[in-house]
Amino acid sequence: MEKASTKPGEPTKLGSYEIVRKLARAAWRSCFLRGCQDPRALKSSSSSRKILPKYHGSQRFTQLFLDEAKLAASLNHANIVSVYDIGDHGGDPFFAMEYLHGQDVRTLLHRAWMHNAKMPLEHAIQVAAHVAAALQYAHEKRRADGGLLAWFTATCRRRTSSSATTVA
Repeated sequence: MEKASTKPGEPTKLGSYEIVRKLARAAWRSCFLRGCQDPRALKSSSSSRKILPKYHGSQRFTQLFLDEAKLAASLNHANIVSVYDIGDHGGDPFFAMEYLHGQDVRTLLHRAWMHNAKMPLEHAIQVAAHVAAALQYAHEKRRADGGLLAWFTATCRRRTSSSATTVA
């Protein structure tokens, strides 16, 4: 297992997992590759998301984060990563997800661009079809009472200029 390459203020451990490296950073959360030496663990590596340190302790961002984690955990589709665990490490919420080894589409497109090439059409169609299938599944997912998932509804309402707009 490679040693964690973390900066000051970044975690070196989340739950029973050691941080191996940062995978990505979004507006208010980070994603890390985690490794586990515990032979009882179902997976030796997974990824985790956590709130960025500057938002730690913010009730609003903590609630958004936990809503995202619960929503992601409710989805079960071949083209959507699985959530294994939602937890708290020293007052810092995190959720553990399936880690898919490989390169993201942005990296593949950048590499093609660097070589003045294009992604083969067959690959682009396959990626688009998988993304579309996952989006359709998530869009059609409903609560037990038949309503839209709360996170999706709240996000759409926040993004519209009028609260009278209905999302169906």
